[in-house]
Amino acid sequence: MNREKSADAAGIPYSGHQILESLEDAKLYQRFLLQQMQGFFGPPGALQLLDFGAGRGLFSKAMRSAGYSVDCLEPDPELHGHLTEQRFSVAMTQGQLADGGYDGVYSLNVLEHIPDDLEALAAMRRALKPDGRLFLYVPAFEQLFGPLDHAVGHLRRYRKDPLAALVHKAGFRVLHAVYADSLGYPVTLAHNLVSRGRVRLSPAAVRFYDRILFPLSRRLDPLCGGIGGKNLLITAQVA
Repeated sequence: MNREKSADAAGIPYSGHQILESLEDAKLYQRFLLQQMQGFFGPPGALQLLDFGAGRGLFSKAMRSAGYSVDCLEPDPELHGHLTEQRFSVAMTQGQLADGGYDGVYSLNVLEHIPDDLEALAAMRRALKPDGRLFLYVPAFEQLFGPLDHAVGHLRRYRKDPLAALVHKAGFRVLHAVYADSLGYPVTLAHNLVSRGRVRLSPAAVRFYDRILFPLSRRLDPLCGGIGGKNLLITAQVA
């Protein structure tokens, strides 16, 4: 949801700008991800983090406000400029990242946009220090792939074991892998059936899901996180 406008490693944009802007109103969802990341990385201290696929910097700014030092990777020229104006250090390509420069990398709803996801994970690995950590959040289950995925430029959705294996192949030791937003699974299925190939996502619908259904979904996650959910959360450490 942090991808107001995304691009793959070559800087190719996708067309879901307005849809993803409406998702910025999902405040409880954003708070959930921030709490998960901050709990995983620990107190800010001297930590240097990389937002891999930062978009307009929704989470970069929030993490910086919480005391973390954050750099960004963002290939889209317009968004690169926006982040620079916000006084972030921004790389446009994976090759511009300093090897071993970061204590942690987080990537939120980005990997599914990149054609070579293994190379993207390998780039995250190269950017990390020997004890560096990775926080990864992606959409889950290919059977949920629908018109909204097409609109925002998703190339795929993921299942837990195959993505964990890919993360391991890129040079990480997987610490935790769990599905999240369990109620989002049936809601997304229903949306795909009702939409009949058309994208129907209003700000009011986003606010309703975020304020009413997402808190319930979070309460169900401890029971359903091992089985299914709309998203998949993986944490890992350099092997």
